[in-house]
Amino acid sequence: MRRILSIYIFLNCFLLSSCQSVPTTTELSSSVIQQYAASEIEVSKGQEFSTGTGVFLKDEKAFLAEQFIDALTDQLPGELKFSLLGKKPAKVKLEVDIVSIATFSGRQLNGGGSLIRGKMIITDLETGQIVGQTELQATDVGAQNGTVINGVPVGAIASFVENSNSGGRTVIIKARDSFLREIRSWLK
Repeated sequence: MRRILSIYIFLNCFLLSSCQSVPTTTELSSSVIQQYAASEIEVSKGQEFSTGTGVFLKDEKAFLAEQFIDALTDQLPGELKFSLLGKKPAKVKLEVDIVSIATFSGRQLNGGGSLIRGKMIITDLETGQIVGQTELQATDVGAQNGTVINGVPVGAIASFVENSNSGGRTVIIKARDSFLREIRSWLK
């Protein structure tokens, strides 16, 4: 009786394991991804999009986030043209969750940095199957030098000068380039 019960349980386990569905999301190697070319590109904000926390000028952070997304949308097609060289058509969707660009005043006063986080999904246009996806994160940290000579905070002064030179559009470009480097390294 035990033997029959054991065979029955084994067969049920075997049948149930063979009936599992194939997951729609597959993480494939970069060699598979390299078979694709970006035919469609979409950059969008995630459902829980955030401009991060900051002490200085929340409206400015929102404005900088919009400028970042515009700069990324402009640059991404050219980047993907040289990163995805395959023949199969694919849709590349970049969903940005956090775009926390350091404001000019925040960069100067406390060496604030930028943080970008998002998800990239590559889908085969013919089959609709996801052929690759990843979470991406990039940072661009402002200078924070704490050197003190004879009680004079020369490091803070040097940081203030260095951070003053990287305000406004320059911070957006640095953050965009940092994020594009992450995309590039994933697609290799």
